[in-house]
Amino acid sequence: MSSDDRKVAMSDPTSKYDIEISLLTSSITLLEQTRVSVDASIEQARVSLAKLKTLKSMSDVGGEVLPFTEAILLRKVDELELTSRSRNCLKAENIFYIGDLIQKREDDLFKITNLGRSGINEIKALLENHGLTLGMHAPHWQAYWELKRAQIREIG
Repeated sequence: MSSDDRKVAMSDPTSKYDIEISLLTSSITLLEQTRVSVDASIEQARVSLAKLKTLKSMSDVGGEVLPFTEAILLRKVDELELTSRSRNCLKAENIFYIGDLIQKREDDLFKITNLGRSGINEIKALLENHGLTLGMHAPHWQAYWELKRAQIREIG
C-alpha cells in the first residue's frame, strides 16, 4: 500500500469504521470463547464439589464405602435418569439401588443382555456425577438389606 493509499484510508471515515467494527467483532468473539471456557470450568468445579461432598460424607476408608446407609446408595437406579433401555436391563438383573450398582464391575455389566458400551458409558457418567464409580466396595450393603428385610417382616 502506498503512502497516498494510506492517507486516503485514514481520511476515509468508512474505512475507519470498518477497522473499529472488525476490532469489536474480534473482541466479542474472544469474549464469547472465554465465556464458554469459564462456563465449562464452572461446570467442572460443580461436579468436583459434588464428588467431594459425596466422598466426605461416605468416609472412604481402606476402599470401603462407609456408612452403608448413605442416602445416595439408598436411591433407586430409576433416579439416575438413565435411558429406559439401560434402566430395564439393570432391573432385569435385579439391580434396583445405586448401592447394588456401584458394586458391579464394568465386566459384570457387559454380561447383561442388551446393555452395550453406550449404556455402560451412560451409567459410568451418571455415577461419576455423584462421585461414584463402578467396582466400589460396600461390604455392609448386604447386611443393611438383610436387616431392612427383617424389619419389614416384623412390621408386616
